[in-house]
Amino acid sequence: MKAVLVISLLMNAVLFYWTMTLGSQVNSLGRENVRLGEDLGAVKQQSELLQNQLSYYRAQADYYSRLLRPGSAYTGLIGKSSVSIVAVEQIEQAPLATAYKGVVMTALVELRSGEGRLLINTQPKVGIDL
Repeated sequence: MKAVLVISLLMNAVLFYWTMTLGSQVNSLGRENVRLGEDLGAVKQQSELLQNQLSYYRAQADYYSRLLRPGSAYTGLIGKSSVSIVAVEQIEQAPLATAYKGVVMTALVELRSGEGRLLINTQPKVGIDL
């Protein structure tokens, strides 16, 4: 009877230790599962963003390729726009002293049909370097 009692106590101790070990492993796996779920959500969000960008750029490529197809009514990209640009203005302070100042300018851009030449007109003619 004493042998059965000792074996029973040993078995209970082993089962208790095994249960505690399994419990900590289950908790660890649960935390890892939560972390992987968060990572999966971030990857899904990034995938959706990339899919939206791909759709946008595919639509842009389709639009511009239709403009360039032979037989289409394409006459060239024609239009006007303006954009802010930064430049450096040279300021004469004294006979041999020069200072420089950063300025923001507006560039007016116009595209029109032509012969493939690039013509640039600037105002003022001198004193500002882009």
